[in-house]
Amino acid sequence: MPWPDLMKSALGFLGWSPAVFWEATMYEYTAAIEGMMMAKGVKQDQTMSRNELLDLLAKEQRATKAG
Repeated sequence: MPWPDLMKSALGFLGWSPAVFWEATMYEYTAAIEGMMMAKGVKQDQTMSRNELLDLLAKEQRATKAG
């Protein structure tokens, strides 16, 4: 498992605490990521690559810092 990348998306993109991340199942994590992507306008029939996810995380972090 790519734990560092999963943690970055959970803590940064989803705003989870470390405790919530470690207590969540993979199903819960996946559902939360998919829900956030839907809210951000990412089409459901598209599969994001790792780089696309990291780009989305970076954009979200920039927006959070700016606003």
